[in-house]
Amino acid sequence: MKKLLSLSLIGILAILMAGCSINVSIDTPADEKNLIETPAEQQTPQVKQNTPSTPQVHTAENLLEKMSQSEKTEVNKFLSNFSEAFYGRYYSGAEAKIHFAFIHSLINSDSSTIKYEDMEMGISASETDTILNRFFGSTIPHKTPDGSKDITYKNGYFMMPAASGESYAYFSVASDMQKRSDGNFLVKFSVFFDAENAQDMLQSWYSLSYDEAVSNPQYSHEYNGEAILKQKGSTYEIVSYTTF
Repeated sequence: MKKLLSLSLIGILAILMAGCSINVSIDTPADEKNLIETPAEQQTPQVKQNTPSTPQVHTAENLLEKMSQSEKTEVNKFLSNFSEAFYGRYYSGAEAKIHFAFIHSLINSDSSTIKYEDMEMGISASETDTILNRFFGSTIPHKTPDGSKDITYKNGYFMMPAASGESYAYFSVASDMQKRSDGNFLVKFSVFFDAENAQDMLQSWYSLSYDEAVSNPQYSHEYNGEAILKQKGSTYEIVSYTTF
């Protein structure tokens, strides 16, 4: 046994002395073979997409909290012009604006601005222009609105079927007002109905806060809305108006 071990050692030493080398192959795991770094100068830079942005809210504070009572009343009163006229609830486009102008004139002007003829009633185009310029900053064409089934333009008047008995005791109360980056204001509001004064238009509605209105059982909460308002002197102009 000792002779065999000695011969084996002698054999190994002979191989080393003869200059033979033993190559050892180490397999690299597959997942390590694929980890090849791309030089920094060859890497493709990420491209940042610059997409147009819409005006965002400029400040998170509720501006109503810093307004005077008269300023808050003006916001509510302005928005109530739209809720009392059911603006955007039943009509859209030019029809909605004509109905708005008609009801606003019916509530706030003398009877000379309204025309009654046979089974129709209407408002002059000139009076419509005056009202729409005040609240929207624009007017509509003096013609029958496209696709309208209710309104016809006749001899300078927008005429529609006569109706009566409606209550306009719907008023708006703002709950949040934010300034946008374009200088306009985003206002969240709620619309209430005063059943006890259904045939009246009370000035006291416009000075209510949201908490006062929603906690008073005399007022029924009808729906909510959002409007974008543009400052126009001491009052506002509608940029957009949505109810839900």
